[in-house]
Amino acid sequence: MQWNTPLLETMGYMLLGVGLGFTLQTLTLAVQNAVPAQDMGVATASATFFRQLGATAGTAIFLSVLFSNVGGKIQTAFTAAAQTPAFQAAVHNPSVMANPANQPVVEMLKHPGATGSGASAVLNDSSFIQRLSAVFADPFKQGFADSMHLVFLLGAIVTALAFVLVFFIKEVPLRKVSAMQARAQDAAADAAAEERSRAEWAPEEPAI
Repeated sequence: MQWNTPLLETMGYMLLGVGLGFTLQTLTLAVQNAVPAQDMGVATASATFFRQLGATAGTAIFLSVLFSNVGGKIQTAFTAAAQTPAFQAAVHNPSVMANPANQPVVEMLKHPGATGSGASAVLNDSSFIQRLSAVFADPFKQGFADSMHLVFLLGAIVTALAFVLVFFIKEVPLRKVSAMQARAQDAAADAAAEERSRAEWAPEEPAI
């Protein structure tokens, strides 16, 4: 995917995420099936807790990777765009340069290394990109897209590692009864075992 990938094509790629929902439920069932019936609640809560913990940590890590690279990617995209006739025409067009919506880019062009210019301000608020002229907005979009490529690459590596680890999960046949039925059966089995032990026990004959 690139910065100018059509929306419908992007939505088509996003449909691949439907597999995540199937995976989450399968893993939940595997956790519930791997523990005794009386521990099912604890196992489910633990699985949910670690899933949320991983999602929080993953979001923070991937956003850190994204925002640590996006500034440089935007600068690179602007450097390449500055050589195009359309960009040069916009820069020399007084009406474009005087447009208040384009002022973040105008300040960035005048003071490339200044704090708070377009390339750095985008890390705090990217809403101004929607109001820019297309010739100025495109390098921002390209910079974000190029930065996201690294994020998705890291995500693919994590997914591949998880796929390999799945093969090491011990296969446990699914229960044929519900948790309540399993607990009732375990309680009945314990009661029967205790009853048999009582029936088999006999007092010793007193020694004469």
